[in-house]
Amino acid sequence: MTEPKVIPDLPTIRLNDRNWPVPEFGPRVLRECREQIRRANDAVLVVRDDDPPLPEDKDAANAEYGRRAGGRYAKLSNAIAGDMFDAVYWALKAAHRDLERGEFDDWPITDDELFAAYLVARRQSGIYGRFRNKPSGEAGAASETSQSAT
Repeated sequence: MTEPKVIPDLPTIRLNDRNWPVPEFGPRVLRECREQIRRANDAVLVVRDDDPPLPEDKDAANAEYGRRAGGRYAKLSNAIAGDMFDAVYWALKAAHRDLERGEFDDWPITDDELFAAYLVARRQSGIYGRFRNKPSGEAGAASETSQSAT
């Protein structure tokens, strides 16, 4: 059985009664799960044109956004849930190269755990933006990633 590594200062995914650190994704992991993350994001987290406007109050808006995402999550197809499982597996594999898919697929994972784990994988993918400091003395946008709306 694969055991989580101890890697300080990284976000973790809580699965199988353990905390699994998840680093930012490199190209190997992104190639495996970029499309799955995007499909799951579009199914659950995107504000749609037919959605009523969010409240002006920030706390109320966050609560309403969470309610909408939770409602959509509860109605996910098996295909989108499969995309989330794929993204989470590859997120764990980024730091735990010995983790085999068969071992992961046998873990008991609740829907709530899957959604929370997917959100960590989504964040660590960097797909939806992350600012990086430009190395000193270097110019240009090549050393930065832009942040897009989530």
